[in-house]
Amino acid sequence: METSIRDLVQGHYMWSSLYYFIAKNTLRYFDRAGERVLRRALRAFGTERGETMRRQHQPTPPAHPARALVDAYDLPRHPECMCTINEEDHILTISISHSPMIATWDALGGGCCADLYLEEVPTSLARAFDRRLLPAVFRRGNSLVLRLAHDASIPAEEAPVAWQPRSYDDRTGPVAQLSNHFGLLYYHLARGLVDAFGPSGRRVLIEGIQAFGKNRGFRMRADHLELGMPIDLVTMTNNRDMPRDDRTTGTRDVLQPDRRLSRVFRCQYHEIWAEHDASDVGRIYCDYVHHAIWQAYHPGIELDLAKTLTRADDICLFDVTCDLGVLDPVNNGESGGGRDDGS
Repeated sequence: METSIRDLVQGHYMWSSLYYFIAKNTLRYFDRAGERVLRRALRAFGTERGETMRRQHQPTPPAHPARALVDAYDLPRHPECMCTINEEDHILTISISHSPMIATWDALGGGCCADLYLEEVPTSLARAFDRRLLPAVFRRGNSLVLRLAHDASIPAEEAPVAWQPRSYDDRTGPVAQLSNHFGLLYYHLARGLVDAFGPSGRRVLIEGIQAFGKNRGFRMRADHLELGMPIDLVTMTNNRDMPRDDRTTGTRDVLQPDRRLSRVFRCQYHEIWAEHDASDVGRIYCDYVHHAIWQAYHPGIELDLAKTLTRADDICLFDVTCDLGVLDPVNNGESGGGRDDGS
């Protein structure tokens, strides 16, 4: 299935806004201690990505590690990213004159969340990919420069352990890459918060997830109103904001403007979190994000999430009702159709 520009834009917005809301809440409650936890989580996230790319794409140490990293990079390019790459004397320079990632964080409220990400992730990723790389990141407003110097005096590492595909590696392509990025980023942030701060960290994580979900619901509602669509379960189901990942499978058993019943049999996020022995923090996400999204979209929605894969159930079961009279006269109850994966 061809990936649309909208899918790429929305997929990048999902992970960058998820990070922003969790990071902002962490800093708000835990200040310097929270910053240290975020930095550790971001380094672990970057390191896992770099090591994975090295094992997947570099069976032998590359002669030009900076170029090899660019070629193996695990995220699709954002359609609005303005980027040039130059290479000279063992130094590869990536100049980004417009970063949609930074633009998203600035639009949501700015702060130091962007700086923490940029200071930790690119550096840890590059060094994990090849220890001969000496990365440096420079930011000026919405522009970025990433310099990857190759220190030839550092011996190359031995060939990495042979790549063993994970359960969620049965699909490739931009949407799968964005989904993996989202799931891994959430895992490292959530694991860091809960492990460092216990019940307090869990509460802060929940608030961040709820803020992320509410933002998604409000954005979808605004987009659908602008297009003249009725605000109901059919519109929301058929015009979701998150790109569809073919690894998620399920059924739509009932879909009406005021009722929806659907099941999910397989979810790539559940598989990512299970692979990391992290179904506990995965369950926190599932238990709180869906309610926040749906109720922000329409205050008359009630969601009964009776089963989830992250609770070790056999399926995720979404039983949703909507009191169409709660919202406002804009809702005219028109219906529609479409495909669903149950999510």
